[in-house]
Amino acid sequence: MLTAKELDNLAPKKTAYRVWDGKKNSFGVRVSPGGTKTFFFFYRYNGKRRFKNLGKYDPDYLTLKQARDKAREFQIKFEELVQKGFDPEVYESEEIERREAERLEAERERQELERRGSMEQLIDIHINSLKTKGRTDTHIYSLRTVIKKYISKSILKQKAAEITPAQLAMQIRKPVVNGKYVVANRLRAYLHSIFQTGLHYDNDPRNIGGEVLFGIKFNPVSAIPKQQGAEGARDRELNFEEIALIWKALNHPEAPGTLMVKAQIKLQFLLAGMHFTEVGRSRWKEFDLGRKVWEIPAKRSQGEVGTKNKRPFILPLCDMALNELKTLQTITGNSEYVFTSRYDQSKPMSATAPTHYVRKQLRPWMTKQKMHVEYWSPANIRSTVKTRLGELGFDNEQRNRLQNHAQTGIDVKHYDRWDHLDEKSMMLETWETAIQTAIEGNPVKKHEIMRKVRWGNVLPLHAVS
Repeated sequence: MLTAKELDNLAPKKTAYRVWDGKKNSFGVRVSPGGTKTFFFFYRYNGKRRFKNLGKYDPDYLTLKQARDKAREFQIKFEELVQKGFDPEVYESEEIERREAERLEAERERQELERRGSMEQLIDIHINSLKTKGRTDTHIYSLRTVIKKYISKSILKQKAAEITPAQLAMQIRKPVVNGKYVVANRLRAYLHSIFQTGLHYDNDPRNIGGEVLFGIKFNPVSAIPKQQGAEGARDRELNFEEIALIWKALNHPEAPGTLMVKAQIKLQFLLAGMHFTEVGRSRWKEFDLGRKVWEIPAKRSQGEVGTKNKRPFILPLCDMALNELKTLQTITGNSEYVFTSRYDQSKPMSATAPTHYVRKQLRPWMTKQKMHVEYWSPANIRSTVKTRLGELGFDNEQRNRLQNHAQTGIDVKHYDRWDHLDEKSMMLETWETAIQTAIEGNPVKKHEIMRKVRWGNVLPLHAVS
């Protein structure tokens, strides 16, 4: 058998040669003309001679003994393969390819795991998508506030794909234990929409190859039920008696609050319940008080959303709305905005100011004055207008048109924002008359309101077109 001393003394020749580890052994060493000594294992398959490279001789890394042991292992393995009908050389090649493929897949998974975004990153991406879709600042502010209050920091730092329904249920439980079922459902809705964004994010062609992926396979919030029996603030409408009480409170000289925030709430009613961002971020240049119209653009300056459905819209102004605007003009007429910040007239009023005012000042004051109105918020105004107009006899299509709900159908592309202006004028005159009747303390009856309305004295379309 070949010894370590003999191996060290093997000298290179003009051509490569092999030295066997004994006469009947399949193991040996090949010496190249350059002096490199490479161990090999010899075997036959289908009568063909083959040599398996076992590695280069190196006393520090691969000794003679180690190479001999390696040859024995290969001999056992190759004999088993031949008995099973496999070609050892092909099998070995495929095995190498398989292992390389596994290595590459493991590396890909490792890199993907490193790229996977946290819950915090997913929330930021979701908020950016909401801005792109034109969602209101109020909605985004509410989402941020609720998430910050109830979602723990450890969850925010966790990989979004690793968060379980059980973990999220524990977060949603926080408002539930305090009896805040509406807040719990709102938190659930926010989380569901956030994970829906993550569910689609990786497959969006725009995001392939990006720095962040989420690997979310299902929406974990879908497994969490809504809280039943929770009465939402948006689920109720004010009746005319309640509207009258609120109006009297807003006009009372001792009621708290600035004239501007009171005017905004009244104008929400008088401007057909248009969305708070549409009213609250309105500019003076959009109003033509002489012709009694408000032209809301699809988009406003600085990238702000105009109308929620991104279609320009014209709304007639009733006399009560006109009076409120003229009063406001004496206060903010030099500003770009109709409703300005209390401390800086170059900035608009905070989107949350009316809601905070009603909750923290107006409702408590009304309770002390025994002007009882069940829990309400400015969020009720839009649905209130629509419901009460239905009570006055206007059908759903007319009311949707007045509130600029998204139009559908083949006629939409032919729709002009000046269309149906006379009809909208009549509806707002009817609405104004009903509010005045309620404020005067009289019951609002459909047939009596219709008699009071000057049906023939509406603003002609040609006057503004």
